Order: sequence, then C-alpha cells, then structure tokens
Amino acid sequence: MKKLLGTLFFGFDKDECPKDTIPIRRTTKEDLIQEKQLRNSSIFTKDVSGLHVAEIGVSSKFGPYYEVKGRTSIYNPRVSKGQMSLSHVWVQNGGDNKISAGWQVSSDLYGDNRTHFYASWTTDNFHKTGCYNVRCPGFVHTNSYAYLGESFQNSSVYGGPIYYFSTSISQEPVYKDWWLYINNIYIGYFRAKLFSNMNSAEKVGWGGRTLTPRGSSSPPMGSGHFPDTTRNG
Repeated sequence: MKKLLGTLFFGFDKDECPKDTIPIRRTTKEDLIQEKQLRNSSIFTKDVSGLHVAEIGVSSKFGPYYEVKGRTSIYNPRVSKGQMSLSHVWVQNGGDNKISAGWQVSSDLYGDNRTHFYASWTTDNFHKTGCYNVRCPGFVHTNSYAYLGESFQNSSVYGGPIYYFSTSISQEPVYKDWWLYINNIYIGYFRAKLFSNMNSAEKVGWGGRTLTPRGSSSPPMGSGHFPDTTRNG
C-alpha cells in the first residue's frame, strides 16, 4: 500500500507556531564545525572520492528551466560515521550555482540516524559558499509548521508500506527567487541575489547519492535494492 503524505511530516501531533514566528532547528557550535568539514568533501561535487550517483539530469539543450518537481519514496538507510545517503531534486546554472532539496541521512550532520528533510545551496560548487538547511544565511524560511532539517516520522519498508512526498524548486517570475515546496506547501525561498547567475536553470535533475570515506563500503541508496516489479519497495 502506498501512502501519500498529506502534510509534510506525519504520524504525530504538532502545534503550529504563533503568528509571525517560524520553527528553526537548533544549531550548536559543534554543528557548524561539522558543517564546514562536510562542505569540504561535499556530496554534490563531482571530484569527491567515495561518491556514488544514480541520477537523471536534463541539460540546457531543452532549457532554460524555471522549475523542477519530483516525487520520492522516503527510506532510512543505515549509515556510519563519515557516510551520507540522500534522494533529491536540483536546479543548476553555470556549473557553480545550485539548489537541491529532498531527504538525507547523515549522523555527522544531524547527530542521529534518522531521515531528515533538507535543502542546500551554493554559488561556487561548495568551495567557499553554501550550506545545508539554515546553517548559514541564505534560505528565507516562511512556513510556521515545518522546517529544514526536521526528521520524518515514517519511512518506507522494502516489500511493505511506502511513504513518499513531492518536492519542487520553482522560480517566482517577478523577483526571480527560488521557492521550495513540499506536497504543494511552501517552506520558504532562496533570494535571487544570493546567486551569481540564477535567473533560470540550465540543468535540472532527480536521483540519489551516497558518500563514504575512502576504503569503506557504500551505504545503501534508497531501499538498497534494485527496482523489482514484483515488490512495492
């Protein structure tokens, strides 16, 4: 049985924040230190060792693009220290300007092995700019209920129930800001002036990535299984 999540995070009672306030995941000094280390070996750069990718990208031949949207199953792959597994959609322009959003599992980033909703951005392919979620200035949070970095309460089981959500990164036509939506609920946006060149995207994509230290076996990506039409996982 496939279960579409009508709200972003589910399976629990949760109050909405008071008017004109938003929820934000608490960030510690240790979080910022770990963030810097992770950015130096970013999973989104092509030349990082230990990277495994299963993605589909659409190039500028058919562009420009102003939105990417996709639906992804939520899984909770096991990772160890230094590892990460994620599923995402992304928009990119000029090779260096990039926004991605989806779910990820990283004990180094979050201090647990749960699956978290995330977004990331950069203007120079993560050399000096960009971060995950709101670990640095850039993302303007507007939703009073859900927030970047929040963990999912349910995850899919191979051969069993599947939980999924839709994600979109869409450009607002007037101010050119890039808005992030989950299940058609807006979470917030990245200002156009944050980027050196993002009046449109020359490439969009969907897929999954894993990252592991050199010499270690890769963690699972998604369910950890190849597609199988006889199962629903």
